Formats: sequence, C-alpha cells, structure tokens
Amino acid sequence: MAFHTWSLSLHAAASALVVLLALRLGIGSGGALLAGLIFASHPIHTEAVGWISAHSELMAGALLLGAWVAHLAGRWLVASALLGLALLSKEVAVVFPGLVLAGDLLAGAGSAQIQGRPAGRRRVLGPIAAYVAMVAGYLILRAIVLGHVFGGGGQAFGRELLNPLIGQPLITRLLTVPKVIGVALAQAFFPKSLCIDYGYNQLPIVTSPIDPRLWLALAPWGLLALLAWLIPSQRRWLGLGAAVFLVSFLPASNALVPGISILAERNLYLPLLGVCLMAGGAIGSRSWPRPLAVAAGAVLVAGLSARTLARNVEFTDTIRFYTAGTKACPAAAGAHQWLGSVLREAERLPESAAALRVALEIAPNYADARAELGLTLALMGQRASAEKELVEALRLRPGDILARSNLALLYADTGRTDQALEQYEILERDGADDPDVRANHGSVLIQAGRIQQARAIFESVARSHPGSAAGPNGLGALAAQEQDWSSAATHFSEAHRRDPRDRNALYNAALALHQTGRAPEALAALEKGVAAGVTDQEIQRLLNTLRGPGRRPARP
Repeated sequence: MAFHTWSLSLHAAASALVVLLALRLGIGSGGALLAGLIFASHPIHTEAVGWISAHSELMAGALLLGAWVAHLAGRWLVASALLGLALLSKEVAVVFPGLVLAGDLLAGAGSAQIQGRPAGRRRVLGPIAAYVAMVAGYLILRAIVLGHVFGGGGQAFGRELLNPLIGQPLITRLLTVPKVIGVALAQAFFPKSLCIDYGYNQLPIVTSPIDPRLWLALAPWGLLALLAWLIPSQRRWLGLGAAVFLVSFLPASNALVPGISILAERNLYLPLLGVCLMAGGAIGSRSWPRPLAVAAGAVLVAGLSARTLARNVEFTDTIRFYTAGTKACPAAAGAHQWLGSVLREAERLPESAAALRVALEIAPNYADARAELGLTLALMGQRASAEKELVEALRLRPGDILARSNLALLYADTGRTDQALEQYEILERDGADDPDVRANHGSVLIQAGRIQQARAIFESVARSHPGSAAGPNGLGALAAQEQDWSSAATHFSEAHRRDPRDRNALYNAALALHQTGRAPEALAALEKGVAAGVTDQEIQRLLNTLRGPGRRPARP
C-alpha cells in the first residue's frame, strides 16, 4: 500500500502541475483545468501508475513538469535543479530542452514572458543552453557508469520478442518508427483496447514503404493536420501538442536505438501531455460557447474515467490481468506465454498448456514458451512430450538455466540419474548459481547415493544465499532421511524463517517439530502460516492431524 500511495501521490502532483503548466503556456483557466483532468484520468496511465516498478516514469514526469513550470516563471535555477533530479530518475528527462524550446517557440507570448514582461531572445536561449549542458553532462556520466548511453543489454535473451526491431536493418527500423509513433498517438486519442505487450507479432514491423499498415497508423497525424488546416485558431495548440508528444516520445520510439519494447504504454506517461494540451487549448478556447465547452469536457473526462476504472480492476488479480492482456493483444506471443506461466503457478495446468501452445503458434522459436510448456506438461504427467519441449527449448537457447534444470529433474524422475547429473555438470561449468537449481542438483545426488556431495552443495547454498530457503531445506531433508529429527527441525525452521512463503519449509518444519515431541510449536507454526495465506492440502491435513488424534507421513 505504501508503494501504491507513493505512485498515486506522484501522479496527483503531476496532474496538478499540468494545470499550472497549461496556465503558464497561455491556456485559459477552464482549458488548463481540463488538460489536468484528462492527464489525471486517462486510462493510458494505468500501467505507469498501477505497476510499482514503473514509478520512475512518474518521478521523471512530475519533476520535468515542475522544471518546465519553473522555467516559464523565470526561476531557471529551480528548473535546473528539478531537471537534474529528473535525469537521475529516468533517462527520458533528456527531452527537457526540446520541450522548453517547443513551448517558447510555439506557445507564443504565454511562454516567452518573465514575471509578466516579454523576455529577450538571449534570456530565453540562455537557460536552454544551460539545460542542454546538463543533459550532456548526464549522458557522459551515464556512459561512464553504465558503459553505454542508450540501448545497453540489447542482446538479452528474449528481447527480440518484446521488440522485433532488435537485430533488424536500419531501414526496417526507420520505416517502422513512424508506425510506432502513429499507434502511440492513436492509443492516446482513443484508448479503447489497452495492451500489455505490443511485441511479436502484435505490432508487426514495416519492411516496405508501401505497406498499407504504415499509412493506416499515420492516419491520426493526418487528422491533426486536417484539423489545423480547417481550424486556424487552434493551430497553435495543435502544433504545440504534436511537438510535445513527438519530442517526449522520441527516446522510446526506437528512432535512436531499439528499446526494450517496441511500444509500452508506461512510456506514454509524459507524451500524453501533448494530447492534454491540444484538448485543453481547443475546448478551453473562446471559440466554443461556454456551456458546450463545459459539457464536452465533462463527457470526455467521464468517459476516460470510466475506462480507467474498468482497466484498474484488471490489475487486482494476476490471472485476470494476463487474461485481459491476451484478449487485448491476441497476436502477442509474450502475452500468451505470461498467461500460461501464471496459470501453471495457479495449478490450472490444461489451461496453461493451451495458452503456451497459442504462444508457440505465433512464435514457434520462442524458447521461454517451450521451456514453460515443458514444465507444465511434466507436471501433467506427460513426460515424453515435456522432454521434447525442454530439449527443443535448450536447442533454441542453450544458456537457459531453468530449462536445463527442469530437464535434469525430468531425467531423475524417470530413473535416468546419470543423464540428470550430466545436465547439472553443464550448469556447474556454466557457473549457474541459482539456489533452487543447485538445491535440485543436491536432491539428484541424494537419489544417486552421493550423500556427502549433496551435503556440500546444500551447505554451500545455505552460506552463499542467506535469503534463500533452498540450502536449509536440503540439509533438513538429509537429516530427516537419517532420522535425525532434532537437526531436521532446526534446518527446516531456518528455511521457514528465511522464506515464510515457502510451503514445503513450513510443512517440513512442523512435521519435524512434531516428530521431536514439540507438537504445540508445530501447531503454532502451521496456524501462523495458514493465517498468513501459506497453505495447501497437505498443510491443511497436517494441521488437522495436530489438532486431533493420528499422525501423517513426511512429505516427499
């Protein structure tokens, strides 16, 4: 709740700053209020505001808006300080000099005044030069710290599915960027269907200038041009809004380098300001009868709010969220793969397999989806099919640690211990240090009778990963196998302390405590875990046993 409150507070501050900015730019009070209300209620913001991990978008946006308001008030030192904080929040803040220049050139007298007096060209351009210098310094610092200016990590596995432009020729990217910008503007104008994944193949790349989908995506810009031609009185606000949208969206548009995603709605947080200024300037102008302007603004804000409320409901449940994502993005392989993963975690295995197969129909070489499907099929008992999918996933991506570990476990479950250990030796050579993977290696070593090697692995994991329950869980399993229930209780209790959400650790700790005659402690641990939402059928059975007569065997 604290994180969400922080995000909502940032968004509220940004929305208020939109009103102040619009007033400073020369939009009347009614239009400025409308611009702020549209910014506050627009459903395109649900991703930036709803996802805790997207708070950097909100921080950078609010700080840049504050910097722009300070610039228009002639408080350039304050603007520079806020710009510095914005740059350290998210790299999108590099667009600030372009935004300020667009405002000063296109908004007219409203932005070129300092405390009510017209500003000379030198006094206007001087601060902009200072902002450019700050951005240049930030980029140098970024290159020193991260080793790149933009586009670091472009070869990460699976990124080509989030952004199909990765690895494409420059001409393909240059042809696709206008389409991306057009789709982004269309979503800002008419956010009926909001999408969590525009990657392969929801937003197909453009390989030819005569591709009709390119020209269709450019239709919103054609509409703006037509409106500017038909309504000369609105050209100033249409031009300013278009410039603000283009400048602020530039870093995420793939025009400079391919981004993490070909298009992500959270990256439209600041660009939406351009649309808000268009609407505020148009509806708030005196060319409209006041009652009609008020009615139009109220209908617009009410419609946006209703769509936002409906969208927010999707964020309250994981499966609902990803199910809605596949409906909004039916051609996105990633959306179906994510749905398959959460359905597997919810133990809805047939539905999980179906979603993953849809992902593979869209992208047959999607290694993540193959690995997930292999795991799901293994849990369904379809071991031959599971093995086929896991082997194919590793062919597509040999460095997939979890796919190789799951294949090793499949070999172990089918009695092929030597083949399982071969897979773990490959992982060891590759330097895999995932605690769960290493603990699984230890479990297979126990199965092979190599107890001391298993113990060494569990002890190493317990030392090197103090936040993981895997090491103590393994040591507890060894102690239980040796009927040393006192040591088992100690290890399993430590595992549960490290990870209170680990159901196996809770069950095994309670069972070991029960075996040592400490039933009240076992019962208290189970009741506390169940009250916190950590439960399954075996935990509930053990809890019922401890509350009444009888005993239960140890969980394998």
